[in-house]
Amino acid sequence: MKMQLPAKNSTLPSAEMKTIIGSVPFYKASFPEIIEKMSSIIQENHCCHQVVTANAFSVTQAASNEAFSRVCNNADFVLADGLPIVWLSKILGYGLPERIAGPDLMWSFCKRSAERGYKMFLLGGQPEFLDVLVNNLRNAFPGILICGAYSPPFGEWDDRESDKIVSMINNAGADILWVGISTPKQDIWIYDHKQNLNVRIAIGVGAAFDFHSHRVKRAPLWMQKAGMEWFYRLMQEPRRMWKRYLFSNTLFLYLSARECIKALGNRKNHTVKSSSIT
Repeated sequence: MKMQLPAKNSTLPSAEMKTIIGSVPFYKASFPEIIEKMSSIIQENHCCHQVVTANAFSVTQAASNEAFSRVCNNADFVLADGLPIVWLSKILGYGLPERIAGPDLMWSFCKRSAERGYKMFLLGGQPEFLDVLVNNLRNAFPGILICGAYSPPFGEWDDRESDKIVSMINNAGADILWVGISTPKQDIWIYDHKQNLNVRIAIGVGAAFDFHSHRVKRAPLWMQKAGMEWFYRLMQEPRRMWKRYLFSNTLFLYLSARECIKALGNRKNHTVKSSSIT
């Protein structure tokens, strides 16, 4: 299996381009900017770059899951996939430009991929719905190059399964890997195997596979813009989602309050120092 060496390049964000919320460093980028960044990586680089789409749940996971926190802090780009993240950044004075939702990013970059001939591999989803996803993408974007798709077994993957998946992806010759399983499993798996992946970009997009295969209906646009997409998901799958949202939303509110208090203290200290200088 080919081991890739990281390459230095100008497409990666500097520290000034990141906004840290909790322990997660979010990349300050607009939707069009990240589309261009990803295109540049595919055209100019020869090693795997990891993109994480993180929402409020992701921030709470990073606070309690050391492995996921390490992933977020070593990923090439962490994108704000949630309006509460954007709102909090503006309250704190950091100003993330906008939400970059995984499903929207996947759909838009599939269009770019069809236009430019980028090849992609789809990893995740139930077998019957993965076939639907492939067909939906091919119908929406004629000429799109989907060079492979695999529905992995449910649960944890042992080394043998992971090695098989890596070989499938590399043999397919994909430029970009879309992983549609749960957070943080998808992101940790990419992190653990990206040195052996020959793709240029590997990105976990969670529920995007479910939405684009129409297995799960996505919230209406007005709910997405109001930051209520999580509530729509809860109403669709209450048994599966209630515990996640009850605990993660509560913890996110606590972490948000702590960030606001810390920021207020920093501003007061800055004001006092400025006054003493004058």
